[in-house]
Amino acid sequence: MNGMEYEVNCIGCGTSYIAHSSRDGYCPECKAKRAAQTRHRYYEKRKHEQKEAKRGLVDCVICGKLFNAVLSDQKRCPTCQLVHERDIKRQNTIDYRREHFDCIQIKVPKGEREEIKRMAAANGDSLQSLYTKGEKLYNALYALDQSDRDRILDILGVNL
Repeated sequence: MNGMEYEVNCIGCGTSYIAHSSRDGYCPECKAKRAAQTRHRYYEKRKHEQKEAKRGLVDCVICGKLFNAVLSDQKRCPTCQLVHERDIKRQNTIDYRREHFDCIQIKVPKGEREEIKRMAAANGDSLQSLYTKGEKLYNALYALDQSDRDRILDILGVNL
């Protein structure tokens, strides 16, 4: 860079600005707008070209049946593509839940699950809220000292 500065009028908007090259034709604002327009035209053209680049009849990699590929890199028929996208979404959900939540499974004797559900519904609760209440009660019970805990368990008729 030679360090020279030139006073130039912008071709786009007509404002005067200081340029570092005598070949500059656009002010920085107009130059940015033109670059954005050029990028947009390029991507629109590429998108249109990709849609036109049909591969013709292709074998589906999952089910093996022939289908008319619309995109140049299409590997699955539309039906298998929907199943594939659903499977990916399901796996992403599983991964997210494993990363962000802890899971606790409660085993109950056969046939008692429906009875517990009915009991929860009768009290206006769901199984999740019933479990949460039970967990809070358990934590409160074990926060007490041994004699108070034994007295409450005797009143409730629970043997641990």
